[in-house]
Amino acid sequence: MAFGFLFSQSGESVWLSVALSLLFGIGVGLMCFYWFYTHEDARGHRIA
Repeated sequence: MAFGFLFSQSGESVWLSVALSLLFGIGVGLMCFYWFYTHEDARGHRIA
């Protein structure tokens, strides 16, 4: 939300803001997926 507001203040296109937000969200989602699935054992239990 804050990113979209701050980016809109620059006068750029709304679609560019949407695209950058989606790319950022996908990147964060991939990092969380990687972290979650590399921090568990073969049975799905979390490694401390």
